[in-house]
Amino acid sequence: MAQSVSGVCKLCGKHGSLTKEHIPAKGGYKGINYRVQVLSGDKVLEGGRGDQYQNGFHAPVLCEDCNNNTGAWYGSEFANWTKWGLKLLDEMRKPEPSLVPAYEGRPARIAKQVVSTMIASAQEGFADHNPHLRDFVLDPYRTLSPDELRLTTYLCPTRTGRSTGVASVMNLMEERSEPHVLIEFALQPFGYVLTLGGEPFDSRPVSIAWFGSCGYDERRMVDLPHIPILPTHEALPCDYRTQYEIRRDVIVNILTEQEHPTPHEEAVQIMQSGKGPEVFAAHGEDWSLDFSTGLVSE
Repeated sequence: MAQSVSGVCKLCGKHGSLTKEHIPAKGGYKGINYRVQVLSGDKVLEGGRGDQYQNGFHAPVLCEDCNNNTGAWYGSEFANWTKWGLKLLDEMRKPEPSLVPAYEGRPARIAKQVVSTMIASAQEGFADHNPHLRDFVLDPYRTLSPDELRLTTYLCPTRTGRSTGVASVMNLMEERSEPHVLIEFALQPFGYVLTLGGEPFDSRPVSIAWFGSCGYDERRMVDLPHIPILPTHEALPCDYRTQYEIRRDVIVNILTEQEHPTPHEEAVQIMQSGKGPEVFAAHGEDWSLDFSTGLVSE
């Protein structure tokens, strides 16, 4: 029997015994031993490195009824979706990928599991302020229109998971930019962004908002021909920079602090010349940047 603690369930809002919510659904990773580094944006901004979990991210945030019900209603479908995503990601990484057949299943159950995960990983009281999302999860037959469920996805190839809770992203290049309010959760093979307000600044994640308008038992073909592969090395929401881009930007910051006239151009030249590690070492920076944590086979 799962160990329980007392508290308020993040999903239904009732006070009682809480059991550990397992993220991702266990079925999608049967037969694979792995560890997960979930980087919380708040913790990283405070100087932390996030929490590491063996065989999945889990926390006592849901009551036994919510945990059991969501698992029974949506877990199996989400596991199948995850397995399909792993095959799709593996194929798309190849120089000459072969065609992966479209996924055939029940999209509503996938969307409901994703939203359940986001509620479980969000701040206290999130479901109280977003009752339509709570009802969407707790009622298997409740649907949401694409305007009510602004959900997008992408393929996540990196070993590092990301869990932001409710976060805001600003476009610093525009003075009057409205913030993009969102929740993002990413773990191989998929990352998901749920927009709560404003408009996304990065249009690459593809919409699966229509999943929420499907019936609970409705079977559909899901083909994602334009889904992008976006790395999630950093904890900051919607940060899809590659290792090269992150290292380059560190050098840009160093050169900017030194008041170089063209820091970006010089940083590119340094990276291209192979002198990046030297610059990092000279300024006390770690070239590895801990890219090796996260979802790894053992």
